[in-house]
Amino acid sequence: MVHHDQRNAVVGFGVVGEGELEYTHLFEDKVGVVCHRSHPLASGSSIDLRSLQGEKLIRNGTSRLLMGTDASALVENSAFYISNMISLIAMLEAGAGITTLPQLAFPEHNQNLCFIPLQEPDVVRRIGLVKARNCTLAPAAQIMEAFLLKSLRGGEK
Repeated sequence: MVHHDQRNAVVGFGVVGEGELEYTHLFEDKVGVVCHRSHPLASGSSIDLRSLQGEKLIRNGTSRLLMGTDASALVENSAFYISNMISLIAMLEAGAGITTLPQLAFPEHNQNLCFIPLQEPDVVRRIGLVKARNCTLAPAAQIMEAFLLKSLRGGEK
């Protein structure tokens, strides 16, 4: 189902036959802890689950990546949930807690926050291309697909 408005199109869900979609893996985006630079965790180069015990976790839309790992209980017992990125960043800047984010979702130019890679458990978000199987893409889409494959997978096809 595609929802259209004048600004964007969002796919909420779809119904397809098994095997009709093709997924091509591009890369993995590492999940880490995001906190204020003054937080005691900010001094580490990596972090494990034990270090997060007792911390006030602010759950967000990407926290589902931790479900099914040793960090599931941490997510389930989180202080609260914020889905809006602007609000989440404001709460982190105010020192209201910590969160987990994939590295590409981290606002790297933010001077008040830091990203610490999560090591135990090691969690990644898989990023890839999805397209209809046995479908010929429009020429512009073929160029974009080739560019992404070459840029993000080192030329693999």
